[in-house]
Amino acid sequence: MEPPSGFQGLISWLFLPAVAAGLAYNVPGEYLYIGAAIFVVIFCGIEMGKPDKPHNFEPQIYNMERGARDKLIADYNTMDIWDFNEKYGDLWDFTVTKDDIVR
Repeated sequence: MEPPSGFQGLISWLFLPAVAAGLAYNVPGEYLYIGAAIFVVIFCGIEMGKPDKPHNFEPQIYNMERGARDKLIADYNTMDIWDFNEKYGDLWDFTVTKDDIVR
């Protein structure tokens, strides 16, 4: 598992110093709770949008031609999960033969 990076990493590193500063300046506890709740919502929202690693693909994926399979996995790693499913959703239905796709 990789550590958070970008905006998610920034808010992760600033969370505890922000709580400590709030306590040092006697900020009301309600504000600290609200800030913590906002942090959790934003952090979880970013985390849920990330692709899963390691991959648990269907075994049929490995029957695809290597270049097509590598492109599919690379897109899975870089695209939003909803965009990926919209673009490649028909590939996941292995009940229908699609010989033209796996070549």
